[in-house]
Order: sequence, then structure tokens, then C-alpha cells
Amino acid sequence: DEYPTFYWYVPQIGAQAAEFVLLDENNDEVYLTTFQITDQPGIISLSLPEHSGFPALTIGENYHWYFSLICDFNDRSGDLYTDGWVQRTTIEAGSTLETQLSTAPVETHAALYAEAGIWFNALDLLAEERIADPSNLQSKTKWSTLLNSVDLSDLSEEPFVMHVDGDEVGSGDL
Repeated sequence: DEYPTFYWYVPQIGAQAAEFVLLDENNDEVYLTTFQITDQPGIISLSLPEHSGFPALTIGENYHWYFSLICDFNDRSGDLYTDGWVQRTTIEAGSTLETQLSTAPVETHAALYAEAGIWFNALDLLAEERIADPSNLQSKTKWSTLLNSVDLSDLSEEPFVMHVDGDEVGSGDL
């Protein structure tokens, strides 16, 4: 995805805010935002800004992201953080995956992405299903199956508590 959505589980720890930083392969800052978070534990998401002049992620480039919970703005040494990598890929025209996606029912697309190792798309599709209808048993099952596949089964029942739209927050918003 040109503008992926990132997801994190945030426990109830009394953080004042959160910060997201995205770096390119040269370790140059591509995106930075700081935003208020809810006191409720659960899953929060952040979508990269699509309409704010932020360039789309480059195909094939690796990006390093950091997500920090800011417990004290005056002393950032106590921040809790996690990090990871993301790479924008393309689905080759005529590939098996492209054929499957064009012919299979939409509700199977997340599984197809997961089987192909395209984690962000699989996670995003299933998250959207869960958010749209949190009580849907089929959506819950697919969500649990995906999280179980990467040893995150303990998060499968956590609620979605917040979404941050990158178009609505700016660089260093707080």
C-alpha cells in the first residue's frame, strides 16, 4: 500500500502521548507525528497521510518505523517504544496472486495476502472488518487466525480504541 496503516497494542500505562517516526533506508526522517492517546487499553492505528503532500512509499524501499509511548515530555528516557520495518511491494501483473485477487471473493483477500506474506494488507483488511462489525463471528475468527499465525493470539480479543488519520495530524502535532 502506498500509504499503509500501522497498528499497535497499547496497555493502560498512563502515557501522555504517542510518537510515530518513519525513516527511509538512509536513516533520513520521512514522517514524524506526535499525538494524544486514549487512556483505554487496546489497539490503536495510524494511517500515513495520503492527502497532505506526503509522498507515497517507494516500491522496494525499506522503511524503519518507531512507535513510542511518551510518559514524560520532560524526560523522554522513560519512553516505551517498539520498532519494525515495512517495504512497499507490488503485485506483478499476471501473477498467481493477482489472478486470485481478481477472481476470489473479497472476504478471502486477507487470507490471500497473508499467504503471500503481504502482512500489512492482510492485517488492514481484517482490522477494517472487525471495526465495521465487532460482533461478527466470522471476522473475529479470521482476525484470531491471522494473529495466531504470528504468535499474537493474546491480542485477538483486544478492542480497537483509536485511529489516527495522518492527514489530520501534522508533523509534531502536540
